[in-house]
Amino acid sequence: MKKIWNKIKPWILKHEVCVYVAIGMLVIFGSLLAIQDISYKIEKAKILKDQEELITHVENLSVITDNQRAVIVNQKFVIENREATIRRASDIIKQQGEALQKLIEYMKRINEWPPEFPEDNPDNWT
Repeated sequence: MKKIWNKIKPWILKHEVCVYVAIGMLVIFGSLLAIQDISYKIEKAKILKDQEELITHVENLSVITDNQRAVIVNQKFVIENREATIRRASDIIKQQGEALQKLIEYMKRINEWPPEFPEDNPDNWT
C-alpha cells in the first residue's frame, strides 16, 4: 500500500488543482445524486400513501356496494310480496263485486231492487 501511495503522491502534487476540482465535482455530483435519490424516495412515499388511500377507498366502496346490493335484493323481495298482496286484494275485490252483482240480481228477481231507505233524520243519529 505504501508503494502505491509513493507512486501516486507525486502525480497528485503535480496535478493538485485537477485533483481538487475532481474532488469538488465528486462532492457536488454526489450531493446532487443524493438529493435526487431523496426526492425520488419522497415522491415514491407520496405515491405509496396515495395508493394506500385509494385501496382503502376502494375497499370502503366495495363494502358500500355489497350493502347496497343486499338492500336492493331485500327491496325486490318486499316489492314482490306487495305485488302478490295487491293481486290477492284485487281478486278479493273482484269476488266481492261478483257477490254484490249476484245479490243485486237476486233482489231484482224478488222485486226488492232498488232498496228503499228511510229518510235520513239527523235526530236519529247516535
